[in-house]
Amino acid sequence: MIYGLVLGSLAVADAIRERGGVWWVFAAIVACGFSLAWFSNVNYLGAHRMYRDRLMELFLPSAEAVRENQWAMARAADETGIHDVCGADRNVCKRPYHLINANVVLVDSPKSAFRGRGGDAFLLSPLYVGSGATGWARSSAYMSAARGKGMSLPSAMAISGAALNPNTGPAGLGLTRGYLVSALLQLLNLRLGYWAPNPGGKRSRVPNFIDPGLDALRGRGLREDRPLVELSDGGHFENLGIYELVRRRARLIVVCDGAEDGNYEFADLANAVGRVRVDFGAKIEFGERFPLAGLLPRGAGSGDELAVAKFGLSDRAFAVGSIRYSGDPYDAPSGQLVYVKTTIFSGLPADVLGYRLASPAFPNESTSDQFFDERQFEAYRELGYHAGWNTLEHAEIPALAPPGRSTERVAAGLVQAL
Repeated sequence: MIYGLVLGSLAVADAIRERGGVWWVFAAIVACGFSLAWFSNVNYLGAHRMYRDRLMELFLPSAEAVRENQWAMARAADETGIHDVCGADRNVCKRPYHLINANVVLVDSPKSAFRGRGGDAFLLSPLYVGSGATGWARSSAYMSAARGKGMSLPSAMAISGAALNPNTGPAGLGLTRGYLVSALLQLLNLRLGYWAPNPGGKRSRVPNFIDPGLDALRGRGLREDRPLVELSDGGHFENLGIYELVRRRARLIVVCDGAEDGNYEFADLANAVGRVRVDFGAKIEFGERFPLAGLLPRGAGSGDELAVAKFGLSDRAFAVGSIRYSGDPYDAPSGQLVYVKTTIFSGLPADVLGYRLASPAFPNESTSDQFFDERQFEAYRELGYHAGWNTLEHAEIPALAPPGRSTERVAAGLVQAL
């Protein structure tokens, strides 16, 4: 691309030198290009928009499209903000409180903690939007102001899944954090991230290819005190969404880990445990009753050897840990973490096991594959369904049991309701 621009510039320069009077054509081209770059909304002219629309049509379709079993534009969803989830009263949310996990890119932050991590946890919720780095704003005011520039509930959902973006990487690490790779992604416009108003800022404008586009190309201006901030996948800071729940000292956290993890390294869990300990003083520990080791495929010689060797079965699909918040006594943690992971365990239906034989990488196939057929989609859906049952039937979750009721009765009631 750069080579082509240089050749074009040389051709124009030669024409001006040989014939003269052609300089105004060159000036007009430059002026036209600058005008287009300045007045174009960068959020509308990238992969983010296409990605967002596909997610919106799949997960937030119109009722008419569902009835007719056809693809259609999800106009109602596109006009909905996250603050609308609470209903008419936007000051009190009496429904389940949705948290959308994102990352604010801060590779040029003056603070070493944000700069080293590459960003900070950015939360999009029905009542408040923001982060510890940028500050917070009321969702109703923030989303309404941003909606005219493309922000909506589907946009927030797509931001949370914007895994490919310059200057970012899983947990703030990886090749895409490097300057050269990030610059190449910017030049090719391969970015799923979103430029949004700073919740702590006093003014906002349409993001364009000059500002903040040129600053982002140079890896500059990505900081918490700018009018516009770039948002990307929450996994670029903490992928499981535990961080904001621990900040609020939640009593029970149930997390589902569906990441590609064929070697069972638990990288996302390890990152989350480290982040909450450093930032909030909260310690997450897995005991002997339901340890992480139960999620690992068993070796030959344990249980049904044929099934273990053929399918790589694990003991269960979950692990249970305790959360000791800052100030808790050592022997009495006040929180509990139920960790559910995609793994192969006993009791799965034949179609799931059959797909496992056809695709040995299942359930850890590459996330770069975004084109699913019915068999693949149903295998993952059914695996998740049975993993939920496996957890509710066997996990001891005291945090769910009200006084005077046993954990077994509560679990049985949840399974029956499910």
